[in-house]
Amino acid sequence: MNDKVFKRFKQEYEKLNHYREMANELKNTKETLEEQPVVRRYLEVCQKLDDKMLACGCWDDRCIIETARKKITGDETNEIYVCIGTYKESKNVDFNYWPYSIPVPHDSEEAEYSEYVDLEKEITDVFKIHISDRDEFEKKHDVIYLEKGPLSRQYFEELQVSFFLDAFKNGQKKAINSVKKKTKKYMK
Repeated sequence: MNDKVFKRFKQEYEKLNHYREMANELKNTKETLEEQPVVRRYLEVCQKLDDKMLACGCWDDRCIIETARKKITGDETNEIYVCIGTYKESKNVDFNYWPYSIPVPHDSEEAEYSEYVDLEKEITDVFKIHISDRDEFEKKHDVIYLEKGPLSRQYFEELQVSFFLDAFKNGQKKAINSVKKKTKKYMK
């Protein structure tokens, strides 16, 4: 090894050796502190908190509700639906050569179908109802319409979280009655 390279090598070694010495000092300090009961208790609490946070993944209501729902099986719901939009098929295609749908007002004569999501299910569980079957569907079920524009994921999640929190606090019947006050009200 030439002198210049050896000098850089030695400097790097000394720097890393210094880090090792600092780490050893910190390790010794940590071990000394851990002998104190209050520090041991603090570390136990930190570990439990870390474990609980990992188990849940997050702490906001939406996330906790979603996590809990995924652990529970069952297809039966209260059949309260959110109309997430009314559409007509476009004759145009996008850049991938797939036809796409165009949002239209709920009462538009151009409407071909409406999409709905069960309030107690995932927003991705969307199903289409052809316009010819829509009135019958809406007579049989409680439907929440949007006040304006297409459904935003945030609006659906807020509505859903509000419904579940109300159900947990006041019982399902009261939550259902509360959310039914929002049904069958379409605003243009």
